[in-house]
This record gives sequence, structure tokens and C-alpha cells, in this order.
Amino acid sequence: MLQLAKVESYCDLELASSGVDLELKPASWNVLSKITFGSLDDVPRRVARYELDREMTAKLLDLKWAREELGGRWPASLAGIEQSPTCPGDRWVFDATPGGGVSLAFSRPVEWEGLHGIDLPLHYVANP
Repeated sequence: MLQLAKVESYCDLELASSGVDLELKPASWNVLSKITFGSLDDVPRRVARYELDREMTAKLLDLKWAREELGGRWPASLAGIEQSPTCPGDRWVFDATPGGGVSLAFSRPVEWEGLHGIDLPLHYVANP
């Protein structure tokens, strides 16, 4: 955990060049220590993917809240909607159409190999 705390952004992190060592090192007194426990190399990608899912969910909730406040109309813009703290080099693309629709999408496809579980979509479209 101390090694992971050194990382500023998990998005597209290359562990080999980051100086972060995630190899599990069991205590020397552990009789099972001769068994290789492996590595946690995929943890940063899983954390980044979880954080992107969380960002998308929070942004959609903010948009829907703003829509309620505007009497059912989508906002033309929303403060901070395009920023991505998880992936500072990327952004969220927000578009409110004149016809009353709205879309929110991550600026690029995210295709991190080897991740297990459910990936939530990083694109939302609502038509009027």
C-alpha cells in the first residue's frame, strides 16, 4: 500500500518505469514463504478503471441533479464536467445539443487487457 501511495495517477501507469515495486514479499518466518505469491501488477489498472467508473457515475448524478434544478432541461455546461482527476492527460467530452439531448463520454477508448469484472460504459447519451 505504501508503494501505491507514491503513484500520482494510475491511468496508463507503466510499472516497469515507475519505480513502484508491487511484488508480494511474505515474512521470512512464514513457512509458506517459499511459495511464490506473485505480483500485484494489475492493481493500478483496476484502480484506474474503478476510478473512471466512479467519475462517470458522479458526473452523471451531477448532470441529472442539474437537470432537475432546471425543470427537466439538461444544462448547457457544468463546472468541472470535463476534468478527469484519474487520468489528468485525458478529459470527459460533454455535449448538450440544441434539441435537448446530452452526451458525456471519456475522450478515448479504454482497453486495458487482462482486467476481470464488469466494465461500466464510459459513454452516456440521452435524447430529448
